[in-house]
Amino acid sequence: MATLMATLSFAAAEESVSLLGTWKAIGDLPDGGTSESTITISVEGDAIKGVAVGNDGNERTIDRIKTDGKKVTLELDVERDGQKGIIRVKAEETRRGRIAGTWYLIDSEGEERADAPWVAERISEPEPESAASAPSIVGKWNAVATTQNGDELPSVVTFAGSPGKYTGKSVSERGETKFDSVKVKDKEVEVEMTLEINDSEVDVRIEAEMKEIDHLKGKWVIFNDSGEAALSGDWEAKRALQLDLAGTWNVVAATDNGDNEHQAIFEKTDTGYKGRVESDNGSIDYSSIKVEDNDVELVFAFGEGTVKVAAEYTAKNTLKGKWTYFDSSDAEQASDTWVATREVTETEKAAAPPVVGDWVVTLQVGDNEREYALSIAEGDGALKGSMVSPRSGKYDLDSVTFEEGKLEIKVTRDIQGNEIEFIYNGALGADGTLSGSFVPKGYEDQFSGKWTAKRKS
Repeated sequence: MATLMATLSFAAAEESVSLLGTWKAIGDLPDGGTSESTITISVEGDAIKGVAVGNDGNERTIDRIKTDGKKVTLELDVERDGQKGIIRVKAEETRRGRIAGTWYLIDSEGEERADAPWVAERISEPEPESAASAPSIVGKWNAVATTQNGDELPSVVTFAGSPGKYTGKSVSERGETKFDSVKVKDKEVEVEMTLEINDSEVDVRIEAEMKEIDHLKGKWVIFNDSGEAALSGDWEAKRALQLDLAGTWNVVAATDNGDNEHQAIFEKTDTGYKGRVESDNGSIDYSSIKVEDNDVELVFAFGEGTVKVAAEYTAKNTLKGKWTYFDSSDAEQASDTWVATREVTETEKAAAPPVVGDWVVTLQVGDNEREYALSIAEGDGALKGSMVSPRSGKYDLDSVTFEEGKLEIKVTRDIQGNEIEFIYNGALGADGTLSGSFVPKGYEDQFSGKWTAKRKS
């Protein structure tokens, strides 16, 4: 069982999708509506089993479940009016707990009769059975180590492997450093490495906690020859953006004659992507689409020459770069900026965590009440936000997590010259309101209160 759990959650050298748990799935319908279902995937013996419960309350067995790295294929055998077919979902993990792609209706001859966007968000996970159930650290992270002088040293950290067998490396201006060991226990991550400083080998340890699935925070420690801690400082890492090019992108390409606005439409294939440029003048297929990490290269024919686009995925749903026009002899003739913003589908909007949005918060301490404005949004695969006090101004939230209906918010405020972290715990009620309690960290036995929140009208 443990071996199977590990296989489901991790691949040997790259992150693999973890399907176990209960998912809320939403698929667009050809008539413009949506269809919702609840999917539960579990392990029975050495087999992966799945069931789907639709809007009608009927339970259907998922007949085939396949994973390949982050790619997922689900198939349900269906029959209607004596005609047999298959509903096939082909999707890919875009972040932990979210898979998105396309559903297809396949007839008895193997022909596609319909297709539309499909997305699923995990709403609960199975109880941990082994280390394989711990949050995944596999992938690239953008890390910053802060020195005792306040200088920030950026690096790109990459983790690979599986529980008990993690490996990793760090790449910075100093070059590449392979980690001596990587240990993960629950949400605690410990990394040990050896650095060469002033012609001497120095032992360094990173001790961090996974604050969110995409956020590690802790400290670095340098040890002397006696094994004692000699220096330390803050260390923080956020999971790097993961580009999924599929979808419709609204493009603004600057030219000497003003902005040229058009759409770039991409579909995922078994080998990569295919796509086209759509504008008022018609449609042009891309002759080449290359995606490496978060870098994109696009090529399409234009007039007697060729347009090449080089762009980078700089923020969620945003590509930025430049276009260059080459004539028939491949000589560069013109170039300017190119920016694309991905359209968020109705399916994705419907699948957004239900706490996303603007809220009016009322805090109650004893007989006193105070009102605040709370905003929660999705960004870079995680929740983020801010709280605004009409008396002291805006505070960015340190972290926001929402799992299985439970909300936790952490925000640091300056109270009479002291930075104090407030922790808000609450739940989403059936009436759509939030309620819970809050405490200042370190002062739990002296101060606490209750809070409620209603959506801003």
